[in-house]
Amino acid sequence: MPSYYSALSSVDAGDRDLTEWLEYFLFGIAVEISKVEKTFLKLSSDRSMKEKFGQIGLSSRQIKAIEYLKENGKITSNEYQEICDVSQSTANRDIQDMLDKKLLKQNGKIGQQVIYVLNF
Repeated sequence: MPSYYSALSSVDAGDRDLTEWLEYFLFGIAVEISKVEKTFLKLSSDRSMKEKFGQIGLSSRQIKAIEYLKENGKITSNEYQEICDVSQSTANRDIQDMLDKKLLKQNGKIGQQVIYVLNF
């Protein structure tokens, strides 16, 4: 597929044919829908989480963290910041939200190296 600007510049001013640009645009939408579907199916297939917590609203960052936790078993606030490319305060808010939803357990005390693990 051509790049966005290449597709956009292909629009002929005379006949205003948007075909190439529309194909590019719709292909991009299809790719993104496929990513969302894959993530949704991956999380929906985790019956232990669904059975224990029901339907839970998570941000894309939190979903990324849950996937990281499933692969690595633990996460720190610094790892969350790096994985999700967020500030410390955003990482702390997101982690606190997951703690409030009982998705995570905190190991360690504030001020020490705190590690978070899945609670399911």
